[in-house]
Amino acid sequence: MASRSEVKSMYERWQALVRELRRGELTPSERESIKGDAERAKNSFLSLLPAFLACGDLTFSEYQKEIAELVGYPGKGSNYLYPVLGLCSEAGEVAEKVKKVIRDNGGRMTGTVRAEIIRKLGDALLCLSQIAKEFDTSLTEVARLNVDALASEAEIKSLRDKES
Repeated sequence: MASRSEVKSMYERWQALVRELRRGELTPSERESIKGDAERAKNSFLSLLPAFLACGDLTFSEYQKEIAELVGYPGKGSNYLYPVLGLCSEAGEVAEKVKKVIRDNGGRMTGTVRAEIIRKLGDALLCLSQIAKEFDTSLTEVARLNVDALASEAEIKSLRDKES
């Protein structure tokens, strides 16, 4: 399993190569070479991340702490729109995979598609985490409020059922 420093190092390598690509004074051959290196670094980072995050049970707080330094996007810290759009995109990808299971496989889920969906759910969780952060709250707080709301709704339903 990858250590935190290995994952962070691979992410930093990928980001350094992306910054290098943004420089204007590269020759076409240098640009292609760096582009290939950046793609390999990105793929290495993405391949290490799931195993790193999957080691043991993580609390929402631990998850948010682990990904905090690994996530970057335009205006991070003052741009809730970017992760909201990302969440919509990831949810759409999950829906698309499920639609294809229904259309192409009679609704029978294969191990490969299940793994792809789980990865997309992780991407959606990452977006949700960033939305919470942009609104200066935590996933733990979001989950707690949701549990409280569901419990309240269940209590109200129970009271209605008793009155009927």
